[in-house]
Amino acid sequence: MTTCSDDRHSAVFTPRIETSIDENKNPSQVHMGLVSVFSSKNVGVRAVSATLRQAGAKLDTIFFKDLIGSDAAFPTDREYDILVNLLKDLKVNIVGLSIICSSCKGIAVEITSRVHKQLGVPVIWGGPHASLLAEDSLQYADMVCHGEGDYAVVDMVNMMNCG
Repeated sequence: MTTCSDDRHSAVFTPRIETSIDENKNPSQVHMGLVSVFSSKNVGVRAVSATLRQAGAKLDTIFFKDLIGSDAAFPTDREYDILVNLLKDLKVNIVGLSIICSSCKGIAVEITSRVHKQLGVPVIWGGPHASLLAEDSLQYADMVCHGEGDYAVVDMVNMMNCG
């Protein structure tokens, strides 16, 4: 478990990770890091995660910060670093971000920028913000999943696995 806090904020980021990896199954397959921004109760992320797991995908689901009532502090630089280093340590080769509302867009933009710079892997945005503002989302993300992504993401991962 990784936690952090700094003098400016009392926020603590404890990444919660759900893993489904079988290295012996297919070591060259796509390994997705699916990140929920500000909600461990994100039904969309849980549905996409369950569908990907059922399809046998390599997947780590990360719940980045949690919105508890109205007491949500924006991520610190240190928390962003922890997230990106975690994705790097997990050796993901694609990152999916679920953006549940437009107020989380800035956080998604920052995560996407850091992932591109430090990991050099594609980032796909999904969730209500990405669905409602797909054109805007494509200014930052490499791909956008519009609408229900459960099976669309499985198809995308299968296509990427085929080369």
